[in-house]
Amino acid sequence: LRDMFAGPFARGYRTVCLGAVAPAAKGDLMKPPEWLTPALVCVHQLLNLVDLIKLRDRPVLSVELQGKWVRETVNILYAYPGMDSGLCLACLQILTKLCAISKNAQVLLEYKPRLMLDASGTNVKEA
Repeated sequence: LRDMFAGPFARGYRTVCLGAVAPAAKGDLMKPPEWLTPALVCVHQLLNLVDLIKLRDRPVLSVELQGKWVRETVNILYAYPGMDSGLCLACLQILTKLCAISKNAQVLLEYKPRLMLDASGTNVKEA
């Protein structure tokens, strides 16, 4: 979990894209811990076992919990620009499942990265 507190330059962020700090095209990009990919694959499999809205006699996830999962999944995509394709696919599958609900799609669209540029546009700050 210590990787989640690394600064933007340690992650490989060097360029600016629409006011947010974006990863550089080349260079050392921060890689996620090895246990994260299988954990998110399990989350995706578990999401397939529950209903996001009440349709059948299966458990339902609360709207707040679903929104938190959307935000945290996008945080993972943003935090590890050097992730492998397996982790990226697991994150996208989770987002696809969750964003089938309009409330969760809204959370995704309103997402703001944690690392932003300050008003001068020269320094990185946490959002």
